[in-house]
Amino acid sequence: MIFLAGCYSSTTPAPLAVSPTTLSFTAATSATQTIAITDGTPGPYTASGCTGIVTVSVSGTTASVMAVSAGSCTFFIYDSGSNRAAVAVSVTSVSIPVQ
Repeated sequence: MIFLAGCYSSTTPAPLAVSPTTLSFTAATSATQTIAITDGTPGPYTASGCTGIVTVSVSGTTASVMAVSAGSCTFFIYDSGSNRAAVAVSVTSVSIPVQ
């Protein structure tokens, strides 16, 4: 009988993570903000949610977020194993006083 010690290898990936997990925009014309995506099941990452408030595009391990209109919402980044990480977003409008 042969026993092998120390040959165990875990193939479970680390949990999907994003940074930052919250974004704030001061107006719908604010600059694009980015989110770093780490770990999770390898493969393409995707995003969904917040339609009408922000647009989110994913390229590799970076999500780019652009404000569209005022509001608050949460969108999700998904890995290829359908695990998800949440990002909370707040877009506030700027009032310009009329003189």
